[in-house]
Amino acid sequence: MFLHIIDIINILLFPIGGFISIISTFSEFYIKLTDKIMSSNTDQQAYSPEIKEGKQAKNDKSPVGSPPSSPGKSPSGIQKMGTKVLSKHEQKCMQMAAQLNPKFKVLACYLLKSKKTFVLTPSHFILAKKGFKLNNEDPAFVFPWCNLKELSISPKLILLSFYPTKPENTEEPNSQPQRTDFRMIMSKKEYSTGVAQLCDVLQRVLLPTELKRIEFDKFGAPPVQPCVRSAKYRLLMHDDLNKLHPETVSAVNRIITYGPPMVDLAEIKDATFFVPIFFDILPFLPSIKTVKVPLLKDLPIYELAAKLARNTTTIKALELAGHCKDTLLDFTTAAKENANDSQLTSLSFGVSKSTIEDLELISDMVCNAKINSIGFHSAFREEAVPYFYSSFLSPKVLDNLLSLSLDNTLNIDLTKLLPKLRKVALLSLASCDLNVANAIHMLSLHYNSLPQLQVVNLSGNTFVSNDVDKTKFPHKLAKLPPKLHNFILNDITWPEKTFRNFFEFLFEHIPEKLKLSLSGTLTLQREWKSVFNYLLNCNYTELRELIWDDNSLHPEFFRFLEQNTKLIKLQMNGCFRDQDQSLIEALCRYISHAENLQAVMLRGRGNQYFGKHLIDVLKASLKINKLRLLDVSESHVGETEDEEGVVSINNQELKESLKLVSKIIETSKCLEYINFDGMYPNESADYLNLLQELSHKIHNLKISFPLFDVNYLVNKENASRATVDAIQKMYFFKHPEEELQPPKEPPEGGYKIGYAPTSTLSKPASIYRLYQRSDFPPYVSLRVQKNVSRSSRPLSIPNINEEIDDDLIWDPNVYVSSSSENDDVDLRKDKREMHSDPAIEISSSSSSSSSEKEEEPVQKKFIKHRFGSVRLPRTGVQPAKKAPRKRAKVSLEQIVEERDVHLSDEEDSLNMALRPKPTKVEEATKSNDDQYEESEPESSESSSSATSSSSNRVKEMKQKSKKQISESSESEHQEEKIVINANIVERSHSSSSSSSSDSENKSEKDQLMNELVTPKGLPPLPPKKPSTFSDEILEEPIYDFPELVEMAYPIAWKELDQSISLEEIYDRISSEHRSKVIKKLQKY
Repeated sequence: MFLHIIDIINILLFPIGGFISIISTFSEFYIKLTDKIMSSNTDQQAYSPEIKEGKQAKNDKSPVGSPPSSPGKSPSGIQKMGTKVLSKHEQKCMQMAAQLNPKFKVLACYLLKSKKTFVLTPSHFILAKKGFKLNNEDPAFVFPWCNLKELSISPKLILLSFYPTKPENTEEPNSQPQRTDFRMIMSKKEYSTGVAQLCDVLQRVLLPTELKRIEFDKFGAPPVQPCVRSAKYRLLMHDDLNKLHPETVSAVNRIITYGPPMVDLAEIKDATFFVPIFFDILPFLPSIKTVKVPLLKDLPIYELAAKLARNTTTIKALELAGHCKDTLLDFTTAAKENANDSQLTSLSFGVSKSTIEDLELISDMVCNAKINSIGFHSAFREEAVPYFYSSFLSPKVLDNLLSLSLDNTLNIDLTKLLPKLRKVALLSLASCDLNVANAIHMLSLHYNSLPQLQVVNLSGNTFVSNDVDKTKFPHKLAKLPPKLHNFILNDITWPEKTFRNFFEFLFEHIPEKLKLSLSGTLTLQREWKSVFNYLLNCNYTELRELIWDDNSLHPEFFRFLEQNTKLIKLQMNGCFRDQDQSLIEALCRYISHAENLQAVMLRGRGNQYFGKHLIDVLKASLKINKLRLLDVSESHVGETEDEEGVVSINNQELKESLKLVSKIIETSKCLEYINFDGMYPNESADYLNLLQELSHKIHNLKISFPLFDVNYLVNKENASRATVDAIQKMYFFKHPEEELQPPKEPPEGGYKIGYAPTSTLSKPASIYRLYQRSDFPPYVSLRVQKNVSRSSRPLSIPNINEEIDDDLIWDPNVYVSSSSENDDVDLRKDKREMHSDPAIEISSSSSSSSSEKEEEPVQKKFIKHRFGSVRLPRTGVQPAKKAPRKRAKVSLEQIVEERDVHLSDEEDSLNMALRPKPTKVEEATKSNDDQYEESEPESSESSSSATSSSSNRVKEMKQKSKKQISESSESEHQEEKIVINANIVERSHSSSSSSSSDSENKSEKDQLMNELVTPKGLPPLPPKKPSTFSDEILEEPIYDFPELVEMAYPIAWKELDQSISLEEIYDRISSEHRSKVIKKLQKY
């Protein structure tokens, strides 16, 4: 009876339920339509040009582009999560999360079977209790994701375990321990989506070490790339745990948003508390490449650095200050373990009081952790200094070392240091209390030991000396290292006549590609006049880059720049005042006619700025055809102050300057970077409208966001904070490394977990700012690494335990003239780094400029003909495994003769007895050779009596071999092998000959080397020319292992494409015969 009553009630209520469902459907449609209309109106308001003096249009009562009044609410007042309309329970959960922390961002809510609710946020795990109330003090369990200890995902169940966030209270007897273990069972409909979103969030906000701790890989989730927003939520985790100071949070957020390439933590207040947090979020910030940590007491800096080294980061240079103590071992071990996944290549130690044991650990790290740049800044104990020269700078370390910085280190012995730096390309000796002229003199004395040196930094040193001769530069006939073209001499006080003499010396010894940095120069006024007079009358035209910050200027100085038509970079920050009209006119006249100028940096500093004359500078910049970077920040065009302190408002000049900026951006075909911040605008309408127009160009042009100017407008109450924030969001972009997503091709078995819906975490969150880089590069670019490794050879003995196949084939191409290599210091960073430091990329463009046709490499020609295989005698190194098809330019006889290396008899047997596989025609000759070798005289008495017969025997063998080869050349032409037979016979008699017969054998040997048989179709050997393995032929022979291998394997040492290195040659020598060669070298 009861069931029949229920059925009757359902029948009666069915029309009402259907009517209600229809109404709800129409209401949802109305909500969506209203949201779409309101969002379109909001977008129109955000791009509305009607902004006058920071006030909105009359009909617009809300700020331009301002966000909704409350998070998660649409303009119609209905709460939403993305595009989904929230239920009442979900709205309640969002209110609860906002009650816990207004910064919490709710991504999803999942009602569990236990009637509890899993609230997913990017920063925290929130499990709302069953039937929670909003006003309760403890409505949910809350843990930051960084405290996740264990995770288990099964088809029906999710288990999570966290580290406690509250210490146990043992004083109170009734206190209960904090619950840290949770089990969640979702509905079948929401399970797949919930697990996918959970795995997406964890990969974005957890460090690699934390993901490894929970064994995340076993779940089979598709890989996800962390992003900049991940750093913000990582900061929120620390803020919730430690209650950070508002200034600390603000400082970290500025770094996250504006992404400077270099962060100096000495500029941060309360750095002791800031550093651990910053190191934790650093792996999520792809724009930061260099980090400097100051000396901080009571902070385990090397322990924090070890934690950083174990996580994958994009930083390339790390500078640490403080005593090493016992924690250095942990850091070096972590750096070696994560060497393959880390981009860290540069390390500097300051005030570390390094001991011999510390240097040993650092040395091992350099050899095993891909470190190629090392810096020691006042970092040695006295007892460790001799060890540094004698043992730290060992061949193993120097094989990897491309950059060395010893800034602030006193009593440097250049006579011990410079001869060891054969592969170093960048050398910094700033503020070392060195005599500048004496340091340059030492560079000239050791020029032959510095074949790869490209940049030298002597900033902050002096000319103080009691000896007058030590203030003189080297003689005209002195030589500098062949690749040294970049001199950095900032902040130097030059005595009278020294500054001019420096220019004379430089122009005489650097015939091309000169790059010069002379910022902050101090000297007498008459010395400045002498320098300007010299530059006006000199004929030097090879200046490529000039950095002239905070220096004196003269209008005639720009005439000197006019004759240097190859200048590509001009930096003169803080050199102009608005009263210096003649100087500004000379500058504008020069840059308007500079054909090859690509980078112009003219920042203002203090009371040195363009003011109203910015209009003239921008007009001149419009005429630079190849302009790629323009920096005219801190111009003060909108507000200037005269010498008496009277402030002038220049609104008309400001409007004209804004129009010119817009015109430069529209018409310049090559422009890539521009910075016009620091105009000091007093009217917001034109300025903010220009920013709105330029926001559409940020994908093709890097516009440095004018942060100072927009804050200046807000402080002057000419614009609201909401308006500025709305415009700032228009400039959000994705850093290139954020766009490098992991491969989405599933493994063979496919992913166990599906892809999550598009996450708000992947949205752009970075704003571009143009920062000024340091003159001395903190790390070595990839291109410089390739150039050095290509043109240098290892200094250490390789690992002899490797097993390599033994077959070496010589397949030389046609001989061509050596192509002109580009020896410029290419400090270009890769494409991902241009967004933070484009000046580096600009400085390297001259090497590939189309206007310099003389630097284009000669096109290489190849030929399909191939010589026969080359066999090495068993007395030396046995054949190695196959080499690439492209072969060497330099033949064996060229290396032996032109290097003038006189080898002993045993070296001759290793290097000169290269012969091919014997053909049928050669077998008889070889048997005769073997028979004659068995009858070789054993005493000096018998050798003198057999001299005449041996010489006749040699001639007979030569004639016989030539005859046999000529007869069989037609039938054996397909093999095309070079046969050298009589060489072995000659070698067997060279050791037993007298002084007269030695000269005869030597001449015969030379004759044999010149009588190489050339198969048909191949060109003859070219005339003698210098070896191309280095820029200059070494005057003294070096009898070390690489040198011997170089002579024994000329065919593999220098190939046409120059892609082979001695490391590869080592790989082609079997370990058994490496040891034999090393034993032979003990005699030398």
